[in-house]
Amino acid sequence: MAVHLYIYYRVADAADRAAAEAADAVFERVRSATGIDGRRRVRRDEPQLWMEIYEGIDDADAFASVLDAAVTTSGLARHLASGERRHAEWFRDPPPCA
Repeated sequence: MAVHLYIYYRVADAADRAAAEAADAVFERVRSATGIDGRRRVRRDEPQLWMEIYEGIDDADAFASVLDAAVTTSGLARHLASGERRHAEWFRDPPPCA
């Protein structure tokens, strides 16, 4: 059963451009290695709060390894707000209703 990954974090003030470039590099590396397209969203009322969305993941452990390496290589963590970290939430589709 495929799972879906949602990651949220706050980007440092004035780091939007550098963070976006790093996030795009993460998406490209992940897409190249897994075929899964990531998407980035920004909270409507808090533009420094970002979310990455990855859906349809068949092997969560393998995907997490690829993603972690991509984040490290991209330097994305350097653009997070002070004291901030990436928060990952894994979801699956609910079972069908009886």
